[in-house]
Amino acid sequence: MPSFRLIALAASLVAASSVAPTVAAQPAQQSSTNPERQRIERAADSAYASKNYRRAYELFEQLARIDSTVPRYWMQLGMSAAFTKDYKAGARAFERASASGAGPVASYNAGAMFARLSQPDSAFAWLGRAVQIGFGDTTTLATDDDLASLRGDPRYAKLRHDATVAPAPCREAANYRRFDFWVGNWRVTTPGGQQVGTSHVDVVSGGCALLENWRDMRGSEGKSLNTFDPTSGAWRQFWVGQGGGVTDYNESEWHGSSLTFVAHSRAQNGSAFMQRLTFTPLPDGVVRQFGEGSTDGGKTWTSFYDFHYHPVK
Repeated sequence: MPSFRLIALAASLVAASSVAPTVAAQPAQQSSTNPERQRIERAADSAYASKNYRRAYELFEQLARIDSTVPRYWMQLGMSAAFTKDYKAGARAFERASASGAGPVASYNAGAMFARLSQPDSAFAWLGRAVQIGFGDTTTLATDDDLASLRGDPRYAKLRHDATVAPAPCREAANYRRFDFWVGNWRVTTPGGQQVGTSHVDVVSGGCALLENWRDMRGSEGKSLNTFDPTSGAWRQFWVGQGGGVTDYNESEWHGSSLTFVAHSRAQNGSAFMQRLTFTPLPDGVVRQFGEGSTDGGKTWTSFYDFHYHPVK
């Protein structure tokens, strides 16, 4: 069996939240306080350590039935199956380990099992997923006997290449690219053409965010970090100005091609205050940024500024 899976096994023995491979771990960190379950865990670990993999499989399968949320049960179940060459059972176990949060090692091992089963489409799907979420061990990809059946496939070369590049899942994701119309160098004016500042907006964090660098005509600076939040399904902006002002626009909505941010804060007198910031792409590459405020919970709004961002080559 390839050494990486043995390292992956060690990683699976640590706390359920851990996904980083390591060579040292303490099984007790993930043990139950239930005496009977502890007894089965000790027996399973002992069987595995003594290379009685069939017995270890039976015991870890029992543990997985007791609590299917523990990644290490599924990982060691998969390892035990792999050592007995039951690759189908191994693939199922590693799939469950991946679903339980075991990280790239589980996805890699699932791919290895499907390669052993001569199912290249499933193998590349799981190996690709492993690379996407952080697996970058090109030496293992080149030497692992489990992957021998895949190396003549054109997809293998791409897999190895992708493993050398830091994962950037946001780069091609539609939700993260929707606000890219604001990316660029800008001369910022009022609607009448009076310049009020300059701005440079970059794509940062591997495509997961936009960083605005603002400077007004007196030299005062400000920055905002803008990103799509997958937990809320909305964009957010966090602004910090040179004067110490901070605004957290933690709500947003799209209205056609316009993105509107909303922030809730309090005025100096302690009263509730709302801020609204709307970005709209206009003809000729111009972007409008319209700022408003409300002191009555959003019933009425007062315009603060109306800026037009003109692209500068």
